[in-house]
Amino acid sequence: MSSNDREICVICQADNPGEPLRKGQEYSIEKAVRASKQHGDEEVWARFVNYNADTGVHWHSNCYASYTSEQNIRYSTSSDPLKQKSRQDEDGVVSSRTFRSGMAPVDFSKCLICKNKTYKKSRDLTNVCTFEACQSIRSAAERKGDSSMLHILNGVNGDLIAAEAKYHKNCFATYVSKKSTLCLAKGEAVDSPHERAFQELVIDLASGIKQGKAYDMMSLLGKCQDILMQKGASNPESYTTQNVKIRLQKHFSSAIVFHQPADQRKPELVYSSSVNIQDILNAWAVFQPPAKGNTSVNDGTLQPSEIHRLASSIKQEIKKCTGIPTKPLNTQDVSMETARQLIPNCLYLLIKLLVTADKCSRPSDALSQSTNVEHERQILSIAQDIIHCNTNGHVKLPKHTSLAICVHHLTSSKRLIELLKHCVSYDEMRAVNTSIAEEVLANC
Repeated sequence: MSSNDREICVICQADNPGEPLRKGQEYSIEKAVRASKQHGDEEVWARFVNYNADTGVHWHSNCYASYTSEQNIRYSTSSDPLKQKSRQDEDGVVSSRTFRSGMAPVDFSKCLICKNKTYKKSRDLTNVCTFEACQSIRSAAERKGDSSMLHILNGVNGDLIAAEAKYHKNCFATYVSKKSTLCLAKGEAVDSPHERAFQELVIDLASGIKQGKAYDMMSLLGKCQDILMQKGASNPESYTTQNVKIRLQKHFSSAIVFHQPADQRKPELVYSSSVNIQDILNAWAVFQPPAKGNTSVNDGTLQPSEIHRLASSIKQEIKKCTGIPTKPLNTQDVSMETARQLIPNCLYLLIKLLVTADKCSRPSDALSQSTNVEHERQILSIAQDIIHCNTNGHVKLPKHTSLAICVHHLTSSKRLIELLKHCVSYDEMRAVNTSIAEEVLANC
């Protein structure tokens, strides 16, 4: 090695100020010489062989690791037709491999399996911290024949812990599940009897769903089993309502809704998600059979089972409530208009008819805002209390957030807020105040 080469990397022939040069030891130099022979790189080989023993040979750690990497050596050999032919003559076969140049770079800050940071709105990522988890992922990848995952594992020498890889718990459980792998291995082809039967069922079902019709799952299962029998499928009786439901959910996604009646003996219903809950209640009232016994049809008396069904329907609508963001709190959200937008129509209609004496000719008229401001305030207050209780305070509403802030501002009493029970907790109120202060400081 010449005197001019003493201060530069023997491999890349550069001196990067941010990367220190390391002096090679004898066994490291021998490994690099073997790598240069395998690469067929005569120029680098000559530098290693002819280096000055007094000054030694220097390199960057990254350059040395990359140059002596067995995977890179295999790639260098297989990418050269002459070297590849030589290996084929020696081994008798050339393996088909996936190389890093043909793969997108791996972002280990995302889920290793789904390649996303969120899963169903959840941002909780778990670090791979045990060798058992690494081995489970490798075993699942080998069973599935997942060359992409195997390439990632080989790229980090199977050490996902050092690579700081992450995963969603649901993604990991699904990926390593032997059951899911088995289903994938024996998955139904597009032209299988089950697939053809389902597609035939969907053709009849789609038009009815668009027209607002409802179907019970037992009837759909019976139709599916009949079609399977006509298609010559083996053991169609083993097909269950759960199989049909899963296929319907995958096909229609959010376009349909499933509803289990209060009477568990009755089959589950499926209908379009565009159907309003008020339409369902009106249609139910029209098709009710005359009451039995001494009860008059027009006396307005509801049976406990009818009240239970009504409450269940309203609870389903409450589950869709999103609430208002509180970190930071937008003062424009603390208003009667925002509260009205958050409250489901069916709940608003029920409370309004109970609180006020308004007589509406049509159900749709009752959804309009009450002309009496005090009545409107009472309706919104009661409806928000119902949502607050039903969701255990997880849905933040204008009343409960602003009430806690107002009481604390006037009294500075933590005990009073805890006794009210009609607002968010003291700790949640302090968190909201802190977020507002941070927002003000950020905008200064």
